Amino acid sequence: MPVIGVLPGPHAGAHGDMANFAKVCYTMTMATLNISITDEMRSYVEERVASGRYGNASEYFRDLVRNDQDRQRENDLESLLLEGLRSGDAKPLGRADFDRARAFVRELATKKQAKGK
Repeated sequence: MPVIGVLPGPHAGAHGDMANFAKVCYTMTMATLNISITDEMRSYVEERVASGRYGNASEYFRDLVRNDQDRQRENDLESLLLEGLRSGDAKPLGRADFDRARAFVRELATKKQAKGK
C-alpha cells in the first residue's frame, strides 16, 4: 500500500500543496521473531550495530537473511546451469519449439491471472 510522506524543505507548503515534496514509499508488514543466541553472538551483533552500518539488531538480521536468500538463488541458478550442461549437446531450435514455449508461458500467465482474481 503506497504511503505519501512530505520531504521537509524551504518550499514546503509555499504553494498550498505538496507537489514537489511528496515521496511515495511502500509499507511492509513486519513479523516478530524471537531468537536465542549466545552472549558471544549478542556481543558480536551489538558490535556490528555500533559500527554504524546497521541502525539496530533487526536491520542486521534482515541483512543476514537477504544475503542468505541471494546465496540460495545463486546456488539454485548454478544447479540449473549445471543441469543444462549435463543434459547433452545443444540442438537447434525451430519455430515449433518457440511456439510450444509461447503456449506454455501463456498458459502459466492465464493460470496466474485466474489465481489472482
